[in-house]
Amino acid sequence: KSSLSAFAFSFLLNNFGKYIIFSMKTISITVKGKVQGVGFRYFVMRHAIEIGVYGYVKNLPNGDVYIQASGTSSQLENLILLCHKGPSHSKVESVLVENIEHPNHFQGFQIVD
Repeated sequence: KSSLSAFAFSFLLNNFGKYIIFSMKTISITVKGKVQGVGFRYFVMRHAIEIGVYGYVKNLPNGDVYIQASGTSSQLENLILLCHKGPSHSKVESVLVENIEHPNHFQGFQIVD
Protein backbone atom coordinates (compact mmCIF):
# COMPACT_ATOMS: atom_id res chain seq x y z
CA LYS A 1 0.00 0.00 0.00
CA SER A 2 1.40 3.38 -0.95
CA SER A 3 1.96 5.99 1.72
CA LEU A 4 1.04 8.71 -0.76
CA SER A 5 -2.50 8.77 0.61
CA ALA A 6 -1.13 10.59 3.66
CA PHE A 7 0.18 13.45 1.55
CA ALA A 8 -1.33 16.17 -0.55
CA PHE A 9 0.86 17.85 -3.12
CA SER A 10 0.96 21.58 -3.69
CA PHE A 11 2.54 23.45 -6.54
CA LEU A 12 4.15 26.87 -6.52
CA LEU A 13 5.49 28.78 -9.49
CA ASN A 14 9.01 29.95 -8.72
CA ASN A 15 10.83 32.99 -10.13
CA PHE A 16 12.10 30.99 -13.09
CA GLY A 17 8.67 29.96 -14.31
CA LYS A 18 9.09 26.39 -13.03
CA TYR A 19 6.70 24.63 -10.72
CA ILE A 20 7.98 23.47 -7.35
CA ILE A 21 6.24 20.49 -5.78
CA PHE A 22 6.14 20.16 -2.00
CA SER A 23 4.26 17.65 0.10
CA MET A 24 1.75 18.51 2.75
CA LYS A 25 0.83 16.20 5.58
CA THR A 26 -1.69 16.25 8.38
CA ILE A 27 -1.04 15.42 12.01
CA SER A 28 -2.93 15.39 15.27
CA ILE A 29 -1.33 16.83 18.38
CA THR A 30 -2.66 16.15 21.87
CA VAL A 31 -1.19 18.38 24.56
CA LYS A 32 -1.49 17.33 28.21
CA GLY A 33 -0.87 19.36 31.35
CA LYS A 34 -2.14 22.74 32.52
CA VAL A 35 -3.27 23.74 29.03
CA GLN A 36 -6.85 24.92 29.50
CA GLY A 37 -7.75 28.33 30.89
CA VAL A 38 -4.28 29.71 30.08
CA GLY A 39 -4.75 30.93 26.48
CA PHE A 40 -3.28 27.80 24.90
CA ARG A 41 -5.75 27.62 22.00
CA TYR A 42 -5.19 31.29 21.11
CA PHE A 43 -1.42 30.76 21.37
CA VAL A 44 -1.65 27.81 18.95
CA MET A 45 -3.95 29.64 16.53
CA ARG A 46 -1.77 32.76 16.41
CA HIS A 47 1.40 30.78 15.75
CA ALA A 48 -0.26 28.40 13.29
CA ILE A 49 -1.43 31.36 11.20
CA GLU A 50 2.06 32.92 11.32
CA ILE A 51 3.67 29.63 10.28
CA GLY A 52 1.10 29.01 7.51
CA VAL A 53 -0.45 25.84 8.95
CA TYR A 54 -4.10 24.93 8.29
CA GLY A 55 -6.44 23.21 10.73
CA TYR A 56 -8.03 23.69 14.11
CA VAL A 57 -7.49 23.54 17.87
CA LYS A 58 -9.99 22.64 20.58
CA ASN A 59 -10.27 21.85 24.28
CA LEU A 60 -11.10 18.26 25.20
CA PRO A 61 -13.39 17.37 28.12
CA ASN A 62 -10.50 15.60 29.94
CA GLY A 63 -8.47 18.85 30.14
CA ASP A 64 -6.20 18.21 27.13
CA VAL A 65 -5.91 20.38 24.03
CA TYR A 66 -6.33 18.69 20.63
CA ILE A 67 -4.92 20.08 17.40
CA GLN A 68 -5.31 18.86 13.85
CA ALA A 69 -2.89 20.60 11.50
CA SER A 70 -1.86 20.39 7.84
CA GLY A 71 1.35 21.80 6.43
CA THR A 72 4.82 20.95 5.24
CA SER A 73 7.07 18.88 7.51
CA SER A 74 9.00 22.01 8.44
CA GLN A 75 5.86 23.98 9.33
CA LEU A 76 4.50 21.13 11.44
CA GLU A 77 7.82 20.66 13.26
CA ASN A 78 7.71 24.35 14.20
CA LEU A 79 4.16 23.99 15.50
CA ILE A 80 5.11 20.92 17.56
CA LEU A 81 8.02 22.81 19.14
CA LEU A 82 5.68 25.67 20.03
CA CYS A 83 3.23 23.21 21.61
CA HIS A 84 6.01 21.93 23.89
CA LYS A 85 6.61 25.52 24.99
CA GLY A 86 3.04 26.83 25.26
CA PRO A 87 2.03 30.27 26.52
CA SER A 88 3.64 31.62 29.69
CA HIS A 89 0.93 30.45 32.14
CA SER A 90 0.70 26.90 30.76
CA LYS A 91 2.58 23.85 32.02
CA VAL A 92 2.95 21.27 29.27
CA GLU A 93 3.47 17.73 30.56
CA SER A 94 3.42 15.85 27.25
CA VAL A 95 2.79 16.31 23.54
CA LEU A 96 1.52 13.31 21.54
CA VAL A 97 1.84 13.56 17.76
CA GLU A 98 0.20 11.16 15.28
CA ASN A 99 0.03 11.13 11.48
CA ILE A 100 -3.44 11.26 9.96
CA GLU A 101 -3.79 9.01 6.92
CA HIS A 102 -6.96 10.50 5.43
CA PRO A 103 -6.81 14.20 6.25
CA ASN A 104 -9.58 16.74 6.09
CA HIS A 105 -9.00 19.75 3.87
CA PHE A 106 -8.87 22.93 5.89
CA GLN A 107 -9.10 26.58 5.00
CA GLY A 108 -7.21 28.71 7.48
CA PHE A 109 -6.76 27.85 11.14
CA GLN A 110 -9.46 28.21 13.78
CA ILE A 111 -10.54 27.49 17.32
CA VAL A 112 -13.51 25.10 17.48
CA ASP A 113 -15.72 23.99 20.37
